[in-house]
Amino acid sequence: MPELPEVETYRRDLLKHFAGKILEHAYLGRERSSNISCLEFGETLSGRRLLDIRRFGKMLSFDFEGGISVLVHLMISGRYVISNERKLPDRSTQVAFWFEGDESLLIRYLFLGFCRLHKTSELNECNEIKKLGVDPMSADFSPEYIDRIIDSRKGNIKSLLLDQSLLSGIGNIYADEILFQAGISPYRKINSLSKAERSRLYGAIIDRLHLGIKMRGATIQSYADIYGNPGGFQDSIKVHSKNGANCVSCGQKIVKTKVGGRGTYYCPGCQK
Repeated sequence: MPELPEVETYRRDLLKHFAGKILEHAYLGRERSSNISCLEFGETLSGRRLLDIRRFGKMLSFDFEGGISVLVHLMISGRYVISNERKLPDRSTQVAFWFEGDESLLIRYLFLGFCRLHKTSELNECNEIKKLGVDPMSADFSPEYIDRIIDSRKGNIKSLLLDQSLLSGIGNIYADEILFQAGISPYRKINSLSKAERSRLYGAIIDRLHLGIKMRGATIQSYADIYGNPGGFQDSIKVHSKNGANCVSCGQKIVKTKVGGRGTYYCPGCQK
């Protein structure tokens, strides 16, 4: 599933191509992916200018003039693709935006994700966004916030990082890398973290997510940017998906386990 850095990469690239352009035609090929019929989708959006694209955790909101927004969650397999084709998409494409000019935006493999219309003024109150916690890239994310959520929760630290109601946008890849950099075992109980460990955790979240954005995301399985290119963060990964490899810091073998039902990679020598 694309995580915060991958979705932010999509957002920045899509803004460069489509901000301020008029949507000549909108196509929805799968009503189960939306909260509106295919016919209404096209009729509602066609002819509107795209004003902005905002990110909410792992979701993007396409904000059109007239107070209409399209909220998209790619989930596991979805992808944004830029195209010069104007023909009716094939079955792998669930949504298509044909903008003025030659370029179109295709949303492909949206089998588990969604593409829903909302009034822009009410977007923050929709269930998908209302339940999100603080975005680690926002001004609201601070050492004090880390203290607050740690002091108010039980369980292990890996599960806290993945809880979208506390921190929005972090997924399995970056959680493993954050904990490795912070030197904290994914099994550690939240309330056992010292002041120094909390500080390292905060710094690692900022560092790993910023690097992920700088490297244009991580291609572990199917992620590619809008041009079809892989990301670069996978070349900087220290533990995730490296079961049995030697740790780059201490030489011990990276271990794969499960924490909270999620495949988890860590170094038992470096992470305590």
